[in-house]
Amino acid sequence: MEDAGLWAEDLKRPGIEEALGILERADAQALVAAKRERLSPALLDLVALLASAQKQGWALVALDCALETTTPAGEALAHLEGAENSNRLCSPKSGELSVS
Repeated sequence: MEDAGLWAEDLKRPGIEEALGILERADAQALVAAKRERLSPALLDLVALLASAQKQGWALVALDCALETTTPAGEALAHLEGAENSNRLCSPKSGELSVS
């Protein structure tokens, strides 16, 4: 899915809405984004995505940071880091893995 040319200000974009529909129907097992900020920069949206992933049984992964729910440890870290401060999940300057 792609939201070409659209800024990721929230989850109300055609590409993400289509992807979430596919996940809800269990036609896919994971939502993978190259960058966490492409999912949504809003902490509440991230928390909502994490809740949906857990409730519906799919994984949420951002390749540029420590956000991944494919393992119990990754899911716990995602929830802890998200609750503490969404900006600490990714290093904004390098995009490298950041684990505190």
